Amino acid sequence: SFKANVSINPHWTEELNEQSFKIVLKQYEGTPDNLVETVISSLEWEYIPDTQFPVNLTQEFSLDIPYGNWGWYDADAFNEDTVPVDSLKQYITSLHTALVNKDYTALEPFLTTKSTELAHAFGIPLNERFDDQKTFFITELFSHPAWGLEPLNFENMIFQFHAQGRLVEVIDIKGKSLIQSAILDEGYNFSLPLFLCHKNDQWILCR
Repeated sequence: SFKANVSINPHWTEELNEQSFKIVLKQYEGTPDNLVETVISSLEWEYIPDTQFPVNLTQEFSLDIPYGNWGWYDADAFNEDTVPVDSLKQYITSLHTALVNKDYTALEPFLTTKSTELAHAFGIPLNERFDDQKTFFITELFSHPAWGLEPLNFENMIFQFHAQGRLVEVIDIKGKSLIQSAILDEGYNFSLPLFLCHKNDQWILCR
């Protein structure tokens, strides 16, 4: 199921008569060059006069192809007050160091869950996904003599919580990942989104 909570922004000054939205849940199968799209479910809302806010909407759906549980599904749930910041910083620092050192052997374990689940979602053979990933980092990124990362800056770190707090997105005040490559005049500029989950006392990059 997915849920939506509709409320009124206290600073909203315009009429509500034309306010509406639609959420569409889609499933994609195949390869990136040949994706087949299927609409699984949708949820629509349109303002009706005298609507009492907030409005809580729920839509149930089922998948014909069971994907099993994603890495974050049984992860620990956090909020701003409970997220273990010190261990998260240590994890991101280790990931950043592997990239700075252009050390794919050290980097690969960080990417295992993310790559496995993306391969599963897009119907890509796992070995093919891992081979493409290795080629990308070693050939496209690490081979460039001027490629490198910006220094880590935890001062303006912001958490966004997804999946009832089980998936933690780490960004800066500009909404960007903390892991950004230095800007190159020529070559591949790189950013690694940080969608993390935590279970069994360890952080996992899972999206």
